[in-house]
Amino acid sequence: MFYSYDAVLLPISPCRIAVGRTGIASEHVTQHVLVLPSYCAKKQWLVEMLPVLAGLGRMILFVASRSDCESIAQQMRDAPEIGGKGLLVDSIHGDRHQSDRTSALSALRKGKLAALVATDVAARGLDVSDVITVVNFDAAKDLDSHVHRIGRAGRLSREGKNGGGQEHKKGQAYTLLTPKDANFAHTLVEAFRREGRDVSEKLLELAMKSTRMGGNGKRKWDQTGLGYSESN
Repeated sequence: MFYSYDAVLLPISPCRIAVGRTGIASEHVTQHVLVLPSYCAKKQWLVEMLPVLAGLGRMILFVASRSDCESIAQQMRDAPEIGGKGLLVDSIHGDRHQSDRTSALSALRKGKLAALVATDVAARGLDVSDVITVVNFDAAKDLDSHVHRIGRAGRLSREGKNGGGQEHKKGQAYTLLTPKDANFAHTLVEAFRREGRDVSEKLLELAMKSTRMGGNGKRKWDQTGLGYSESN
């Protein structure tokens, strides 16, 4: 007795392999989210805080576009509180010549810069250790980019205590949001709750104005979820 079988061709599904947990921010980085009224308020915060944060160690300042990268870097150089006091600021983005990018990264590694202003070209694959602070002057385009940005801080240093092995240092990340960033605020609230991080009242208020919440701020999240804190 013979049996015949029809061949069944199954579609091939691509598989993505990720090291670590995708979309989860480093536990070694403390995240601070500030909701400010305008671009000018963000700039003023930066002028006041950059000298303070630069004193803690290496810092990378992320912006959204190449033109903003050059503009912000120049504004910081021109500020009496920064460039006027001899604090050096450089930039790195896709339009800069490779030699200029290499020079800027070298200055950051050697601790010569108060801050390196960068687009997302610096969010991945750069060999820069011991970055203490990341500032998101502009919100990232999505959560994955945000995670990679803040992951530049709190990385393994080249030498651990007593010169042996590697040591995972703590980092700080500051994300500056304005009313136009309501949709990204919503993304951060969901991410923070998944990670068990506190969600501030101001961040929650901005998130409720996102298009995902109807844009009117009237709908509310379940306030018993992970990351919700009555005191914030």
